[in-house]
Amino acid sequence: MSRLKETHRIQIDEQTYSVEDPVITGLQLLDLVGKRPADEYLIFQVLQGGQLEEIRLDETTDLPPLPRLPCPSAPCGRLPVG
Repeated sequence: MSRLKETHRIQIDEQTYSVEDPVITGLQLLDLVGKRPADEYLIFQVLQGGQLEEIRLDETTDLPPLPRLPCPSAPCGRLPVG
């Protein structure tokens, strides 16, 4: 039986993206959305409470996984966030 990979949903410029890596750099985030040259953009993470924290290009950030739905029978699904 194979294990499902965790999915992490992020939103950049009002567009939603799903990634499997729970740790990602600011540069990887900008690459994901095609923002080039990367050094001309700033990227911020919205923290609990609504505070903003800048993510530098070489800095990593931990992404929380999407919550799982309780599923007594297969197949299991994912609960959309947002």
